[in-house]
Amino acid sequence: MRKMSLFLLLICLLVPFAAQAREVILSAGGSFCFAVDAEGTIWGWGDNTKGQLGNGTKKRAFYPQQAAVTLNGMDVVAIDCGNENALFLLKDGTVWTCGPNNYGQQGFSGAPAYVFEPVMIPGLEHIVQISSGWGHCMALSEDGKLYGWGRNNCGQVGNGTTKNVKDPVLLPLPAIVDVECGGKYTMAVDAEGHLWGWGENDQGQLMDSGKKKVTEPVRLETGFAIQEIACGGSTSYALSEDNRVYAWGRNDFWQLGIKNGKSSKVPVMAELPEDLKILDVYAYNTHTAILTEDGGYWTWGMTRCGQLGNGKHPSKSMPTDCEIETPVMLASMGSSGSYIMKEDGTVWANGYGEVGQTGAYPKKTGYVYSWKWTGLNLLESTWTDPKN
Repeated sequence: MRKMSLFLLLICLLVPFAAQAREVILSAGGSFCFAVDAEGTIWGWGDNTKGQLGNGTKKRAFYPQQAAVTLNGMDVVAIDCGNENALFLLKDGTVWTCGPNNYGQQGFSGAPAYVFEPVMIPGLEHIVQISSGWGHCMALSEDGKLYGWGRNNCGQVGNGTTKNVKDPVLLPLPAIVDVECGGKYTMAVDAEGHLWGWGENDQGQLMDSGKKKVTEPVRLETGFAIQEIACGGSTSYALSEDNRVYAWGRNDFWQLGIKNGKSSKVPVMAELPEDLKILDVYAYNTHTAILTEDGGYWTWGMTRCGQLGNGKHPSKSMPTDCEIETPVMLASMGSSGSYIMKEDGTVWANGYGEVGQTGAYPKKTGYVYSWKWTGLNLLESTWTDPKN
């Protein structure tokens, strides 16, 4: 689960009645994004043609609007977005869902083709972490049990088959403490610090597991102690306990943070300054970012849609300091866009904006190469027309 220690400190400093404030959230999917402000209001923007914003319509949102309104006031503590679906974790340990159901990602038999307003997934209780990929989902319970469902053509659910799974199934694993879904694969860390993986392995994202499709969890040996994991489309990442970012898998857009362009079945160290104190690693599809303890924000990978936020560049980039003037407190990534919350609570975005995913009002199509304010301030719980 993402570490939020710096942000929680910020909330206590900026919100006079901290006990009444909620932890703000920023979570992007394929072409859409959600945010939750300090008052608990859920905002969403971007593609909504399959109900992924949960507002009861199919209308795209070109600027942040109140979304998933049936959950407002219900203590949402986490949101995780897949390519087209969204998962919501509530404080009571239940999981809610909206979006398409073409692979069974809505998590219950009999679900309609599209769920336009969030509904609770039956049978999931005491959940503490959620994750979603390109059609498959994972939920981790407080006692370390891991459940999977949805798209399973590459074994990414981990139940030993390649058939889609409509209802959550318990996976045969030791107690798990962290889980992340990639595009068509999954990684998890157990209580002993061991790394596990399953699903698609065509680019070495599951290291040298011997098969291109791994249908059951297998142990992955990294050779170093892991602090945090992250998954892109076909590239895997781990933050080691000595504060180094390692990556393996697909590398055609330099997603590994190295410049040779070749995939790797073994972890390689990303080319980052040694003195960086890294707080979080973010990945989606073919681009990656890190957030440092002092609010610095570095990006690398595919950049031709402007999704790295460092100006117009060729199609790929090595790790680059975005040099954002004020500290970044939260970040998230979508398929072709990036999102950050600055220290003052304002939410900024960049990347491909054709369906509104940059939140640039009234309508910003094409590529957004520099950071644009969405008009949203999560700490003040307001949206202001930025007149982009």
